[in-house]
Amino acid sequence: AFNCKNCSRGFHRQRGFLAAPDKAKQQFEKGKEQEKKGKWAAAADYFRKAIQVYPRYAIAWLELGRTQIQQNNFAEAQDSLRQAATHDSKLLPAYFELARIQTEQKEWKALSETTGKMVQLAPDSSPMLWFLDAAANYNLHELARAESSATRGLRLDTTHRVPQLEYLYGLILGAREDYSAAVKHIRSYLQLVPNPV
Repeated sequence: AFNCKNCSRGFHRQRGFLAAPDKAKQQFEKGKEQEKKGKWAAAADYFRKAIQVYPRYAIAWLELGRTQIQQNNFAEAQDSLRQAATHDSKLLPAYFELARIQTEQKEWKALSETTGKMVQLAPDSSPMLWFLDAAANYNLHELARAESSATRGLRLDTTHRVPQLEYLYGLILGAREDYSAAVKHIRSYLQLVPNPV
């Protein structure tokens, strides 16, 4: 669900990759090999070695964060992903992974800060960005920003890839006491997702 057009791993591997010394690149590649095999702890060790050689290696910080997510080390993963974003402020996948953890952990204030950066970086990349921003702000009772983000997401989501946007927008409208419009959007959601879990 957390995908965007410009977030392919290959596209971002070039960012910072060329600047890294060969020794760091070698450790990074070994980490990627272990990742493919699902050996998360071994992969994490190689990514840490790459970072020891080249501490500003944003893509290695990103992959380290991903391996830590796989091992349910969410606090460490957040630290690694923040390092990735610090060393490359345009590395959108780092923000996506961070947002995913913050959503699952219901850290709405942190999520709002992360999604704020994401929508500045790539406002037209994915309706999911706007859904996450709307969800964070709805839970913070920032209804004006939540509504603005939900409407932006709905405009982008012409093929209804994020049906939850309809439901969330319905909740926002309900909170703003616009009940007839709220019902309309919740009905749209139920048509898109006839058996919501």
